[in-house]
Amino acid sequence: MENLKLYLYSEEMVHAGANNTPLFLGRRFMEGGKIEKVFNSGGAGYLMNREALRLLVGQLDTCQPHLKGFWEDVMVNK
Repeated sequence: MENLKLYLYSEEMVHAGANNTPLFLGRRFMEGGKIEKVFNSGGAGYLMNREALRLLVGQLDTCQPHLKGFWEDVMVNK
């Protein structure tokens, strides 16, 4: 937690947040080993700011909510 706090209060993150830049941070994995399909793993946890959450909420009707499975992290990233 301490490292996360330090990172979030770093100049880079404070500047990004002040500019309403969507931030979606986490442990990155490659889906199928393809660099084009990088996603933040839900197992390790991820963090998003209000702007990123706003974008996610705007897409909830298109994220295939009828599917059932354990891949919520992949779907959130899409």
